[in-house]
Amino acid sequence: MDALAICWAGSFTLVALAQERPPHYTEIPVADYASRAKGIIRALYPGLDPPPTMVISDGRDWNDPGEMNVLYVELCDISLAQLDSGEPWQCPNPMLKAHLSFIYWSKDKKLGDIFLTGPLPRGRQDEFEHMMRSHTDWSEAQVIQALEEAGAKYGPDKKQQVIGALPLAELRPYMGELKVESARFDVTDPRDWKQSASLWGGCVWLVPITATARSGNKTHYVFVVEPFGGRVISIWTMLHPTSPDFPGFPPVERPPSGP
Repeated sequence: MDALAICWAGSFTLVALAQERPPHYTEIPVADYASRAKGIIRALYPGLDPPPTMVISDGRDWNDPGEMNVLYVELCDISLAQLDSGEPWQCPNPMLKAHLSFIYWSKDKKLGDIFLTGPLPRGRQDEFEHMMRSHTDWSEAQVIQALEEAGAKYGPDKKQQVIGALPLAELRPYMGELKVESARFDVTDPRDWKQSASLWGGCVWLVPITATARSGNKTHYVFVVEPFGGRVISIWTMLHPTSPDFPGFPPVERPPSGP
């Protein structure tokens, strides 16, 4: 049975032990943001053993009377002794941190974005990028070669494998029906890695996906996938989808070139 507890430590915090059975698509209220956040992260990072404790904190201001649609999540190992101590729970050395936002004013309370950091989602990615910052003069081909030598399983020639590794069925209860539109491998100019690494990394797969909610409303997302384990490290909403990422939409309008 799912174990839930609520504590007060300056903000609302929910501690949840992982449940075994994923809920059916129709069982989850769209406004149950905590359960949906938990389900999304469990879908993205299944089979963790031993099951971690999930600490979910309200990301909105205490004086804000609105819905708790912005959440901060940490996964860590908290002993039963800590849980039973009566002291405020803390998440020491979290293996994963996540920031999620849900669009509370939309009919489907859809996911806005999720951003993941920590050793579980980005450990090897961060190590590689730290190494690459001393090679800002490298070409894209040199970066890709270094990536392969570092042990990346999902390089630029693994498009179908990346798509096949996405947990689309597991995410369906929380995001709706998901359709992969395309996928492309992205290598940021090494000179820009210091800035880009804080967002998602210098070498990633970008996978545009269309989600169809129960209401029939569609949302266009981009899944950001790291190349070492093929795991999703970010999902963000694309407000103005364009081709070729989303076939059927107009291409990006570019300014005319000079003389």
